Amino acid sequence: MKKIYGLKFLGLVAILAAALVFIGIDFVQGQVKIQKGKPPWTGKQKYTWSAVILEGFDIRGIEAARYDETLRGWVYEDLESNVNVNVEIRRAPFDDGVEMYWTRFTFEIFYPIQIDLEFDPYDAWFYPDTPDAQCLYPGGLDSGDPMSMLYFMRDSLHPHPEYDSVSFRINTDRSVNPDDIDYEQWTYLENLGFTTGIKTPPMTWGASTCEELNLSEFSSIEFGGDNDYGYFERIGPDTWIAVAGMEKGSPDAYSGPGTISEDDAWATDCYQICVVEQINKKKTRATYDAIFSAQGQFDIKFAILFIRTEI
Repeated sequence: MKKIYGLKFLGLVAILAAALVFIGIDFVQGQVKIQKGKPPWTGKQKYTWSAVILEGFDIRGIEAARYDETLRGWVYEDLESNVNVNVEIRRAPFDDGVEMYWTRFTFEIFYPIQIDLEFDPYDAWFYPDTPDAQCLYPGGLDSGDPMSMLYFMRDSLHPHPEYDSVSFRINTDRSVNPDDIDYEQWTYLENLGFTTGIKTPPMTWGASTCEELNLSEFSSIEFGGDNDYGYFERIGPDTWIAVAGMEKGSPDAYSGPGTISEDDAWATDCYQICVVEQINKKKTRATYDAIFSAQGQFDIKFAILFIRTEI
């Protein structure tokens, strides 16, 4: 796992905060072009949001992305085609029947926009209860090797041309009181958790045959870190930072490959197979079964700014 040399994280946050206060942020307001992949927004919005992937960590933008020299990161705006950025307080999964809430920071990109993941994989294994398990990825990777999931994550730009999107859902811990996790009211909050989906193109619902269902031939991936995987901090009136895989004030607590610590991230592989059901004597319906094939373990560290602009 690569080390992060010469990066003083507190200094970086201070620089960012000062930059936001004294020079402001002037994001280019592009034209909204609804294309295949990005769903249209139908709700009322008071703000538009931008996400900035900060350099020096395990997620990087690529050359096509706009790099901001002051913020030291790659900028993605919700007003761009095929980018979704949003922050909201929403209902979380119930806990023993009790209604819960969390703040969710969402950053989603659709092909052809791409990012690069850089990390050293630890280990991966097939689910013991999945017969004939496979890892199905483009690029000639060995479908019989569960490490192919982590190699594909690391060695390809995402989303790959055969895929649809990559979505980061970064959450606070759950609470019965939405005021406890109101991002407008806190300056620093521990217990960051995130889930990321590397998604294949959507299937065609209402199909009667497997061909019409249009399932992808490749596996999708979900990976993430549990609620102790980082922290949030408000560093400006309209700017929040989500830091994953690091404690506040500690540049890198990485403990080395092959070790198991609370900072380890998880990954799962899933592919779909077509199932044809007989509805009546003359009509069939094509649906699918999800085959969960592999699990993996690795460590990923990243920092993303979420910046809002009033509309």
